[in-house]
Amino acid sequence: MSDLELALSLAAMKMGVPAVVPGDYPFPLGRTIRVDSLDDIAQAVVGFANVRRLLNVPDRPEYPSYCDPDNAEQDIEAAIVWGDSPESFYIVRGGEVSETETIVTGRPEGAMGIITSAWMRLQNRPTFRENAALLFPDFNSASEAVRAVLQAGLYPSNIRILDSNEAWLNKVHEGTEAVMVLGFESADHTLEAWMKRALECAMDHGGVIPDEEGGDTGAHDRNKEGIAGAWRDSFIGMPYIWEALVAMGMISETYETAITWERFPEFHETVITEMNKVMNEVCGGGFISCRFTYAYPDGPAPYYSITAPGKKGSQLQMGIEIKNAISELFVKLGGTITHHHAVGRYHHKWYKKQRPELFGEVLKAAKHKLDPAGIMNPGVLVDPLR
Repeated sequence: MSDLELALSLAAMKMGVPAVVPGDYPFPLGRTIRVDSLDDIAQAVVGFANVRRLLNVPDRPEYPSYCDPDNAEQDIEAAIVWGDSPESFYIVRGGEVSETETIVTGRPEGAMGIITSAWMRLQNRPTFRENAALLFPDFNSASEAVRAVLQAGLYPSNIRILDSNEAWLNKVHEGTEAVMVLGFESADHTLEAWMKRALECAMDHGGVIPDEEGGDTGAHDRNKEGIAGAWRDSFIGMPYIWEALVAMGMISETYETAITWERFPEFHETVITEMNKVMNEVCGGGFISCRFTYAYPDGPAPYYSITAPGKKGSQLQMGIEIKNAISELFVKLGGTITHHHAVGRYHHKWYKKQRPELFGEVLKAAKHKLDPAGIMNPGVLVDPLR
């Protein structure tokens, strides 16, 4: 498998579409059954439009070059190939599937059980909207403004801040200022009063509405224009930018955490300083940026994005070193190992350090009661049951 094919495959997996990756790529194993032939795999692979688009697999059933047993140039020890549904994939070794090879099915999201029914609360679509964008002299000022807005009980529908690196990287704003995107929406009432008070809170901490965003008023109902529109477009395009960076051999990843407000300034300064050192040691340099996508009256959930040059053939190890370093920092400084995304195996090592031992025993007891055979995502949240 070429570097480009691997990059595209990993990008596909990140976006939740079928993909082909090396067999040593860490992936959760569930219930297993046997398959009979490589033809089944080829038919399954070409059945997905996303895979055909990403890997240039033709519409007719045909092996991708790196799965073709007749391709003398290939040297594949193993590959994982998605099967005939989003919940299954095949393990292929040496381009062939022997009688002992397996198809792994069932990708349960829960570690405790399966959701069999659910209810949903429906809301009317918003008909009233107010949006604004502001610039701040630095990221800490912007973060204090977020804190002020949220602790005032205004509950904006959207309040995001980007440091100058994040704004520059995503073509939102060129300059040394941090950016805030602020929005309110309702299906019931107008929102001028809420926006007015939120802008007062933001301006108390140095926020300025640029002239092109509406001068000193700034509130409008257009969230697809100006700074807000640029951020919206960039956010939607992030997975594709990630694909391109990885395909170029770059180390590119985002790490999320959460922390209380009073600890954030020191936490943020330390993370930026220490991760710049790590990138210099591992990659010879790099670029780190931060944004708030989520924030609460108790504290923010900062997302740190790292982009650094990779060395051909060593990108995976370099990425692991960076992941380990920033995870250790998060735990040491009192941040969580993740925010709203699951712990899974990716964060499990650090999650075990953060949770009280008694809480871990409670989870293990619940797991044993609900899943005595240990077949639901073994190794997630608690160590595999013995």
